Amino acid sequence: MSAGVDHKKHIAPLAAAAAWGMGQWELMDSYLSVMKPHSPDRSFFGAILSIHRNQFEEAHRHITKARDGLDQELSALLGESYTRAYGIIVRVQMLAELEEIVTYKQHVNDPERQERMRQTWTKRLKGCQRNVEVWGRMLKVRALVITPQENTEMYIKFASICRKAQRGGLAEKSLNSLLGTTGSITSPQSLAKVHDSPYSVQYAVYKFLWSNGFHDGALSALRDFTNRLRGHFQERNSALNAGVANGTLAMTNGVNGVNGVNGLNGVHAPFGSTIPPVTQKEKAELNDWKMLLARCYLKQGDWQTKLHDGDWQADHVQDVLTSYYQATQYNQEWYKAWHSWALANFEVVTALTSNQSTDVPPFIVSDHVVPAIKGFFKSIALSSMSSLQDTLRLLTLWFAHGSHQEVTHNVQQGISSVSVDTWLEVMPQLIARINQ
Repeated sequence: MSAGVDHKKHIAPLAAAAAWGMGQWELMDSYLSVMKPHSPDRSFFGAILSIHRNQFEEAHRHITKARDGLDQELSALLGESYTRAYGIIVRVQMLAELEEIVTYKQHVNDPERQERMRQTWTKRLKGCQRNVEVWGRMLKVRALVITPQENTEMYIKFASICRKAQRGGLAEKSLNSLLGTTGSITSPQSLAKVHDSPYSVQYAVYKFLWSNGFHDGALSALRDFTNRLRGHFQERNSALNAGVANGTLAMTNGVNGVNGVNGLNGVHAPFGSTIPPVTQKEKAELNDWKMLLARCYLKQGDWQTKLHDGDWQADHVQDVLTSYYQATQYNQEWYKAWHSWALANFEVVTALTSNQSTDVPPFIVSDHVVPAIKGFFKSIALSSMSSLQDTLRLLTLWFAHGSHQEVTHNVQQGISSVSVDTWLEVMPQLIARINQ
């Protein structure tokens, strides 16, 4: 019997965590009664339960006990290394956020303060290690007062972290929480909800489908989604540029698309315009759509390249190049887009000229060599790290096709756009070329 009690005490924290995650609050009471009376786990889960029941004084007492219990353990581990102590540090941060959650619930009539707190939590979580367990714990604590739909950005990021860590089940669960569904995300019911979800959620779902082997379906869905998003972006952008904003536009689902204009139908008011000015929020939302379009086009290019196994002489090449080029146009300050577009053109040049013993046809120079040079100069200028590989590819194109005036002209223009230090890494190649 004694062994049975010890066993229950050992698994009680795990059972309480599971009950918390499933929202089975009554079961947590029974698990708490089994835990060691003064253990940090009992105080922590007691605080969770008290906050859920709006027993704030009781919650503060539990938080204080839990913090005292972790103090000694944290001091010992910090003496060894920060890495070993990180898990305890995360738990201490969770206790601090539980106190903030109490404040959040006490200011239910102050939405501006609640919004500031949510923004603080988002910034704080972005500073945490990209670790599934760490992010999962933090999001679970915040779920006491914030729904997944109110914290979309972080749930999408968590799904991405899970996906990259080969934790597909957790990634799917995170996306399902945003869609309001359960079970397989590939089910007809889930896919129907994807189409009506916020744009950022749709994009995350298509990346999840691709990572799980649904390559053709994911690419087809991404293309359709990109076309819809581009149409809504262009319509919305035109409307805002014309001064139509706020009450004159209705957003589909509160998130996507343009639903029309107001009852004025373009008729001017007799005493001046009644159209309110464009707000910063609307500008920010439109910019988010623009950045998302860039990511969509980049993914289209990447996925098509992988589907065709790097074959740069096939018919699909122009689609790849167009996708990458569109990515550079929707986000002209994105290194990754310019690098991908330049590299794709470089690969095409390499594939088309590998067996050429005579002069390269003019169309290859104008359609691929020059764009590759322009792209590499732009990516080098935007790179925050060493761009040695891009610089070497640029030199390869210059040395091989420098006899063409078009190439020489673009190289001369591009040199002024990059740092002089760029050429220090390739000085041996430049000296070797001079000696030839």
